[in-house]
Amino acid sequence: MLKKKEDWVNEFFLGRKNIITLLSTKNTFSYKDLVRIMQGRIDSQSREFKSINILYPIRFIKYCFSVQEELDLFNKWRNSIIDEIIVYADDQPLRLKDLTKLVIQPNEFCYVFVKGKAMLLQTKDVNGKIIPLKSSKINDISIDHIESLSSVLTRIEKQLPIINSISDKIRDYAQKDKSKISGAYLNDLNKDVLENYKKTIDLEALLSELNLISSETKLQLMHRSNNSRKNK
Repeated sequence: MLKKKEDWVNEFFLGRKNIITLLSTKNTFSYKDLVRIMQGRIDSQSREFKSINILYPIRFIKYCFSVQEELDLFNKWRNSIIDEIIVYADDQPLRLKDLTKLVIQPNEFCYVFVKGKAMLLQTKDVNGKIIPLKSSKINDISIDHIESLSSVLTRIEKQLPIINSISDKIRDYAQKDKSKISGAYLNDLNKDVLENYKKTIDLEALLSELNLISSETKLQLMHRSNNSRKNK
């Protein structure tokens, strides 16, 4: 039986009395912890799509910056995306950059802290309704594309010549390697793969394309179970 809103609100405030105890546990994540965790999530979002030719080989792209000793440019771009991730708390849309802490109370409510104030962390269910987020571990909390990445790339594909070129190069490499392209394949490509090619890429133009993608993209925190059930 679903709880009424007033029931979970009462539970939330009862839990808030124990927040000092929670802050001393391993279930507390600072803003810097969250950024570090989300960096790993963004880096592992490489994808192949059935409906379009362009790939999203974000880890390969990261290596392009690394090989040319310009990794700071990529890191700055990635962190700007992370800071703008939408976080729902106390029925308000916040940004991840607003948070100072996230506290996970195993199998119970989670809290975020904004300017010292504890707020109930929420998520959207598969119908888009905002509900309290219950979690046992940080891995339960995922990044969700509000508009699917495939939809975004389909709309702006013709404005991404560098990433299209990278996609073609990776497809050629995979064909010679007799490998099937997938998100896992793209994430697992060795850093040294096509290294000479990476050195020829115009990073300024590539960064402009990444900025275009991020300007068209909105991300939100969501419980992993709801994210995996979304029909997108």
